[in-house]
Amino acid sequence: MQNLALSKAMLASRTNCLAPASSAPYERPAMQIEFRQLRQFLAVVESKSFTAAAEKLNMTQPALTRSVQQLEDRFGVKLIERGSKALELTPFGRMLAERARLIEQEFAHIDSEMIAMKSGETGLLRIGTGPSGTSYLPNAILAFQQQRPNVGVQLTINSMDSILGALLNGELDLICTALEFPRHPTLKSERLIEINNVIIAAQNHPLAQVSAVEPRDLLGYRWVAFANDDMARSRLGAYFAASELDLPRFAVEANSLETVFSLLSGSDYLASMPSLVLPQARLRGLTPLQVKGSFWSVGFGFAYVRTAHLPPALAGFVSILRTHMLSLKPTNPIVLDT
Repeated sequence: MQNLALSKAMLASRTNCLAPASSAPYERPAMQIEFRQLRQFLAVVESKSFTAAAEKLNMTQPALTRSVQQLEDRFGVKLIERGSKALELTPFGRMLAERARLIEQEFAHIDSEMIAMKSGETGLLRIGTGPSGTSYLPNAILAFQQQRPNVGVQLTINSMDSILGALLNGELDLICTALEFPRHPTLKSERLIEINNVIIAAQNHPLAQVSAVEPRDLLGYRWVAFANDDMARSRLGAYFAASELDLPRFAVEANSLETVFSLLSGSDYLASMPSLVLPQARLRGLTPLQVKGSFWSVGFGFAYVRTAHLPPALAGFVSILRTHMLSLKPTNPIVLDT
């Protein structure tokens, strides 16, 4: 009996030696995320419809739905609210869409750099600016293409809000504009110059010879404005509100600086613009009015999406643009987002 008990004890000891050291349950490795899944998710976000996104991607709707569901399973959260109306992103979905756009842009940078390394630098630099940007960007673009003749430049002219949205969506590489938007964690911005706003009119305008134009006198004329320039309207409203006056009447809105100049030179219209455009304005027979009260100033510079390594073409243009803008009105550059 003693020998039998000893044998059982030895067997139990050997069994314990062979048992796993930890009793924690086995966890299955996390499912990997594929880049195509992120692209498919972004297509749904941009189309706001599984059906439209599936057609755009040339795949079936059930397959696209499964792809998004796999992402939801991977993170354990709901990314898209599927209601009877348009699709809506959850907070998790909005965060993933923002990060996925950055990843997509990094892949685009890799692609352009690979092409540049294989066959000499080529590619396309996409720049966004407001209408007044056409007064200083052409010389910077010419200098850039002298250094990189094989890199094309696509210039988009629109309101600050529009080009900012395009930059965040990966549709632009760089914006040159008034930096009057909230700081964004994914953007790198550099403020280069501070520019005053002025009111301009034709040289033969009735107010052009007045030494101190009253705010009330400005309301007797119709105005021309840049389209969708909410910031300028807000600042202009504050100027008139300080004298307890309403906004002036806007007769025409345009996205073209030349169009605004043509309208002003052939009429008694007025317009508020950054003083950057004054050299071109004077060539068109326009002049700044001597207005009572102080107008606002705006910080101009550029912004691009943060990246660990700037593509050579973008880095080259940033260097040229910085030098060119500081030569217009030298100031100490201020880095807004570090």
